Amino acid sequence: YSIWNDYRITGYGFNFKLGGIVRPFEDNTFRLGFAVESPTWYKLKSSVFMGYTDEVPSPTVSSGSVESYLPFNPRSPWKVRASMGSTIGNKFAWDVDYEFANYKGMSVRYSDYDSFGGDKDVAMNNHTSETLKNVHTIRAGMEYRPISPFSFRLGYNFTSSPYNQDAHFDQLLLPDGQVFRSPALNYTTHTNYMITKPTHILCLGVGYKWKRFYVD
Repeated sequence: YSIWNDYRITGYGFNFKLGGIVRPFEDNTFRLGFAVESPTWYKLKSSVFMGYTDEVPSPTVSSGSVESYLPFNPRSPWKVRASMGSTIGNKFAWDVDYEFANYKGMSVRYSDYDSFGGDKDVAMNNHTSETLKNVHTIRAGMEYRPISPFSFRLGYNFTSSPYNQDAHFDQLLLPDGQVFRSPALNYTTHTNYMITKPTHILCLGVGYKWKRFYVD
């Protein structure tokens, strides 16, 4: 048989961010930064249209389609950031950022009303707390300008894995063998993938700026 999904999510959300930058030395460009980002509270609705066709005609089912909707209100993790950086003359600049994200504190609720509350998905929230862990991200970058119009950039990003070592995703059973009773599992059939190891990103860049024109 063959199966396909038309899966869409629409909605909106809001969060709060507060931060500041301090230059501890008056005659030095060295700076320190700190910021806090609240969770993002979402009000979302998923629309799933699933179709299937039996390649070998069956006496019971040959083809068909199903359309379903699920209003849900997920909450993303708290995040805290710290940074430091400086410039050396007008030739060189560098910056290092650290971010901590509390993924274990994520949650989801269900509500048919225009609110960000609703009934907790206890099974999914417990699974999130047991499967995910806090995430650490380090970003480092530098820029060098050998002559005024040109600049060259190098950046590196490391993000630790959000999953515990024994984490897995099963739409039927939890790690302890109990049935995974989350309403979310009844509204989609698309395959889920997990990046279980840390992520490393290396970035290279070059830029040119002349009067009011620039390209990167």
